[in-house]
Amino acid sequence: MTTKMPRSKKANSSALLQLGIAMLSVAGVGGCSAGQKEQRRQVSPNQKLVAVSMESTLDDSAGSLREDIYVNDQGVPLNLDKPVFSAVGCDRVSFEWANDYTLQIHYETTCVINQFTNRWSRPSDVAVGRPNPIEIVLIRN
Repeated sequence: MTTKMPRSKKANSSALLQLGIAMLSVAGVGGCSAGQKEQRRQVSPNQKLVAVSMESTLDDSAGSLREDIYVNDQGVPLNLDKPVFSAVGCDRVSFEWANDYTLQIHYETTCVINQFTNRWSRPSDVAVGRPNPIEIVLIRN
């Protein structure tokens, strides 16, 4: 048996539902950064890869800075899906290519490292079944 709701109660229920959805979507975005800004870009010695440093301000009470470093094939759009290094609260983060297949990431203070991988393979090499990974070395100065 179904009961009919008066029109005004249906309208109120619908408005409450829409308000709830809007609040959830705002809450879900609240912890995200306002936007990433590219800080530095360096091409590998063999010109095949690029390392890119991005910085963003977190939406927390301290306004913390997040540093992300990505590795990508040179000449294709930058893929921001998965950084090789992501940290908050670091001072003077830098990187350099030691050779064609080694990227060194340097930082100077203790910080919260949320993501780090020491090996990265070009998606084009993985796709054809011959991954030739680069090594990523993390160095605290």
